Amino acid sequence: MRVFILRHGIAAPHAPGKSDESRALTEEGTEKMRSAALGMKALKLKFHRVFSSPLIRCRQTAAVVVAPLEIASETVLTPVLAPETKSSEMLKLIAPLPATSTVLLVGHEPSLSHFVSFLVTGQDRGLALMLKKGGLCRIDFPGKPRSGGGTLVFHLPPRALRGARRKSS
Repeated sequence: MRVFILRHGIAAPHAPGKSDESRALTEEGTEKMRSAALGMKALKLKFHRVFSSPLIRCRQTAAVVVAPLEIASETVLTPVLAPETKSSEMLKLIAPLPATSTVLLVGHEPSLSHFVSFLVTGQDRGLALMLKKGGLCRIDFPGKPRSGGGTLVFHLPPRALRGARRKSS
């Protein structure tokens, strides 16, 4: 299985009286994610399934990424990718999928970097890694995903994704 993990794009800052759930992507965040999505397309990334946190900034990020990649399946919104979710719960989300699947998970820090560490080392904090907004990781498994059984293939900052678009033009 190939597991891609994407942090949402740049969102509006926290504001007094507004919930964290209502923070949407900024115009800059949308444009940068659109460019990153074109970089993903230039890298010929394809996903069988896309899962996203139900928070608006993740839903918007997933929608921007899915559009140019022509993904056949609908994005699945799941509270498992909401902030503060345990890595073991995230693993339960993808474990039932076929071992030949390529999946994209869109969510939040620090849960995503903990999940990457969990997949690679078996511990939430066994790997010093932080995803920037719009950053992408790929973890490969020889079969079904399991804690500590993955190989970190790449950890791309958003600038590298956007650069991939420019290099393919």
